[in-house]
Amino acid sequence: METVIVLPLLLLLFLGISEMGYMLCKQIEISKITYEGARYAASLPGLDAGDLTVYKTRVLERMSQLYSFYGMNEDESAANVEYVNIDGNMYIRVTLSSTYKPITPLLSEFTNINSQANAPYLYPI
Repeated sequence: METVIVLPLLLLLFLGISEMGYMLCKQIEISKITYEGARYAASLPGLDAGDLTVYKTRVLERMSQLYSFYGMNEDESAANVEYVNIDGNMYIRVTLSSTYKPITPLLSEFTNINSQANAPYLYPI
């Protein structure tokens, strides 16, 4: 009799813990992709403030390789590469937003995971 009361609660607890672990795993993967994209962007010579399209394309291609490495679908993510001036220093900022698809129906399917990384640009402009 007690099993009928306790089993659904334990099942719900187990599914919640599994879902949170999976979501944290995806957050770490997205953070790694963002960090690696910023690090790669900062190491590329030839950044021209007037034309960033070729530069951004190279960085996004590298991030695409990382998507496949982590088994993620690139179509569910939006990445942006920009350069910013922080306290007189040149930084590369990479932002990544990805749609999280839960493994259980406990969370909404349209939950976004966002990540941002800044890296100092290594070459003078």
